Amino acid sequence: MRKSVLAILLGASFVSACDSRMNPMTWFGARAPVSDGTTVAGSVPPLVPEDRKLRIIERRGPIAQITSLDVAPTSHGALITAQGLAPGAGYFNAELVEVQAPGATTRAFEFRAEKPEVAPPATGTGALQITAAKFLTDQELAGVTSITVRAAQNALSRRP
Repeated sequence: MRKSVLAILLGASFVSACDSRMNPMTWFGARAPVSDGTTVAGSVPPLVPEDRKLRIIERRGPIAQITSLDVAPTSHGALITAQGLAPGAGYFNAELVEVQAPGATTRAFEFRAEKPEVAPPATGTGALQITAAKFLTDQELAGVTSITVRAAQNALSRRP
């Protein structure tokens, strides 16, 4: 029994690779050609019009105060980690956004976070703490002597 089932399966696998009448894949007609995803230019309208202008709406504002700043060296650059206090509870989407630096050897960042639409009730300063980090490569740090992170009320600087 096992030998006959094995022989049938083995025979079916051999025949399925052929383009003969014995192949069950050819019993219902020839295969339809498959498109490779390329189309003639202009035959399909684009999903986004070409004349559409990109609008970026920045909803994040600076956090109230920076409490700590750390620049940790890594094998390929440095990791900047900033911790601060948000103006209220529930702030999210925090990021260190690069801004214009006062000098050529300084990299400046602003600590921004997005305000929630509905503010949750404050439960203490733990709910106000927020952290953001940014990685800079060795190439981005070349010639940099100071890294500054700003908030609404203060700014902290560290050497890389």
